[in-house]
Amino acid sequence: MKSIQFAILAILAAVAGVNAATDSTTGICQLACFPEEPQCAEGWYPVELGVCWTCCTGS
Repeated sequence: MKSIQFAILAILAAVAGVNAATDSTTGICQLACFPEEPQCAEGWYPVELGVCWTCCTGS
């Protein structure tokens, strides 16, 4: 069951990354899919992309 959950999370992360790459308002985003707003490193900010949260930089 955990492998299925991991596969779904990986797919969501990939989709979030593609959306971020094509969305000029979010800049460059990490290929991560967090269920809650993450604490991002300095120079990065949290962005909600559908059901995922990730960290982005730039604009």
